[in-house]
Amino acid sequence: MGLRQPPLCDSSGSDDASRHLETREESGRSTELSVYTVSDEEEPPPPPKHRAPFDAEDFRASGATVEALECSCVCTEELRSLVKSLQSDVLNLLELSATSAGSFTRHKLERELQTPRDGGAALKDVCGGDEDVVNAVFKNKKTHPPNLLMKLIKKRPEKNAMEARFERACDTWQQVKADLHRANSLTSADKQTRTRRVVRSEPNFIVKPLEYVSDINTSETFGEVRPGDVALETNRRKLAEFVARYDAGTDLNDLVSDISVRFQAHEEQVRAVLLHLCKFRVEEEGETILRQKPKLREVMAARGATVYQLNYLFKKLLEALNIPAEVVLGFWKKPNEFYHSDHMPVNHCWLLVMLEAPLRGGARAGGIFRVVDLVCFQKGVLCNVPSPNDFYFLTEPLHLVSTHIPSVVELQHVCPPVDLNVAFHLPRMYLGFQKHALRFVNFNNALTRLHDMEVFEADLEVPPNVEIFTLIKAATTTSNDYTLCQTYWSGTQRCARVKALLPAKEPIGVLQIFAGPRGTQTHFENVHELACVVPLYHTGAARECTFVPRYPTMQSQNYDLYIRHPQTSTVAKKHAYSFKIDAYPAAGPHLVPPLSANFKLVVESPSGKYTKLVADRPGGNEAGSHCATYCATILCQELGIYRGLVIGDTGNSWYVFTKWECAG
Repeated sequence: MGLRQPPLCDSSGSDDASRHLETREESGRSTELSVYTVSDEEEPPPPPKHRAPFDAEDFRASGATVEALECSCVCTEELRSLVKSLQSDVLNLLELSATSAGSFTRHKLERELQTPRDGGAALKDVCGGDEDVVNAVFKNKKTHPPNLLMKLIKKRPEKNAMEARFERACDTWQQVKADLHRANSLTSADKQTRTRRVVRSEPNFIVKPLEYVSDINTSETFGEVRPGDVALETNRRKLAEFVARYDAGTDLNDLVSDISVRFQAHEEQVRAVLLHLCKFRVEEEGETILRQKPKLREVMAARGATVYQLNYLFKKLLEALNIPAEVVLGFWKKPNEFYHSDHMPVNHCWLLVMLEAPLRGGARAGGIFRVVDLVCFQKGVLCNVPSPNDFYFLTEPLHLVSTHIPSVVELQHVCPPVDLNVAFHLPRMYLGFQKHALRFVNFNNALTRLHDMEVFEADLEVPPNVEIFTLIKAATTTSNDYTLCQTYWSGTQRCARVKALLPAKEPIGVLQIFAGPRGTQTHFENVHELACVVPLYHTGAARECTFVPRYPTMQSQNYDLYIRHPQTSTVAKKHAYSFKIDAYPAAGPHLVPPLSANFKLVVESPSGKYTKLVADRPGGNEAGSHCATYCATILCQELGIYRGLVIGDTGNSWYVFTKWECAG
């Protein structure tokens, strides 16, 4: 096609540019071209923008469906059958020909016909067999809107199953190994490091408060009486029968008159009044108690009063019997509570009684001071004993210095007096501690401040006929899984080592130590009376960890067993552990012959296989040749429970004293 340029117009001519249209017919087609003539003074128009390499129609969704694809495959089959019938003659002729050209032509024709059939069948299998794949390729935007949130969130790469299993096994083994190291006994260096840290963080903290309470401190007396000279004995059954004849509404004047006539000893008169006042209900109060004097008529009508009102009434009744008494206000450290050192409110009150000693040569020799706590006497459940709790009846002031802190130090009636700050940091000692003659050995209060994976540890001296039971009590948990109490012999002294930690996500709690006669604990439910309470405080990271359980063995009481390793309840699979257990004669290594040859210890696997523990150290460094350490290295290849068994005293059967759980 040719293009003819028209002549340009003169500038003196018309201002409008002339337009020329020339039409030419070529090969039966007509083409129209429009040519614009622009004057020299005007700027040329801008060049057209380049066309995009893609057109919008290129991305239009295909309307083809699976049905159309199947129809095309069917048409191909029909076409093939028609072509095959039409060319049957040709194929027959080619068969007659022996030349390679004829054979090549025949095979080429078959391949051309076979290719579209195989391709259609393959597409049919892929597209028709998996509807999700089709939807993934041909998305319907109306019915499947894209989830922008899922596109923004980066998907985590899926780990291989073998790699994930290997990582879990490594984590389990590392955690078990860390817990085993965590449960080891503390060295002197560990205790010193933790003590320095606590002292720096809490300047007023008292590390060893028991060193400030020694044999020098005694309960106060007056006159020529010395502590222990006065024996207080009462006929409890006779007093209980006498008080039972009076109800709570009895006139108090008549009661006092009858008591003074029936009983002559002051301690019996005090107990009779106390038993009668226990019939009244003690009203619960808040953090601090009210100090309002009682109105007798209201108290008798309500059959209850506050703790201060009952103690005030107690004081007045004793004064009517010519027994000097005084109400003491102070701070009571309850067994199940945790208290901070900077806060000691007046939350309790008790009665201080002065008793005169018997006559000596016609004159009084002097007297003693004793404490009576009406609430603790009435509520024996606080110390896990049946009511009433006789420990709080005419108790020596020195025995209550760790739990009852008076507002005024002079009302402590201990010579020399114990500083109130020292008294607050003392471990709380209750009935079982004094009754069973327990004593702490080098108690370190800094170990109660736990940080990260630390464990509390303390040793006590325990008589041979006493056994210990421990519990951890927190806000949401009460269990003995977080404590471990085992007895051992140090020379000629029987000791108990207590280890404890708090449950995960529990910053505060208390360790409760119970004591009772040996052989009475038959299960994990405590049956002993409360002996001591140690508050625990935790900061930092925490991880759940439980100690190995110690089952009571009633049929094996001749030996004390101490599990040295492992002291946690969990072991890892496919790892070898050295099981070490110390055995001590229960009566003491200096009182009995050496360990019998019939004494045996074994570890039972989940499948029932017994592994004998061999005594590899028959001569102990601490307790002489009467003690031994039984050990064996066991490869834990089975998931389940590994049980520690000890032979009975009769030598006829095995008894479970502990167990370990093997985790994968």
